[in-house]
Amino acid sequence: MTPLDLPPVWRRGIYAALALAFAALVVAGQITSANADAWLTVVTTVLGVLAASIAAVKARRPDIKALYAAGAALAGALVTVGVLQQNDVDNALTLAGKVVAFLTLGLATARTDPSTPTGQPAAEYDPTHD
Repeated sequence: MTPLDLPPVWRRGIYAALALAFAALVVAGQITSANADAWLTVVTTVLGVLAASIAAVKARRPDIKALYAAGAALAGALVTVGVLQQNDVDNALTLAGKVVAFLTLGLATARTDPSTPTGQPAAEYDPTHD
């Protein structure tokens, strides 16, 4: 079993845990543009992009797949530019990248339905395509 073969309930839990951990770090003041080390920003971004990438691979609807992939790419790009430049404008880009990653993970959490074998929302699940 590869990480991409995890049951939907596990994937949904991973998405939620990463989103909550990310939010907790921001709320606790551990991730701020003023005090975050570049490595912490990179690690949180890598985790967010990885989770969004897994969501993109597992999604069945092309529009949702594209949305997850775009969220992963945009979050990674915004944070990378912000970390490399380290000025006020780029700190805003870093924060925007983190927000995009968080929103993408939130969407993946909401759309992963553990009641179906594939994790698709029940209204979209088609057992003939498994």
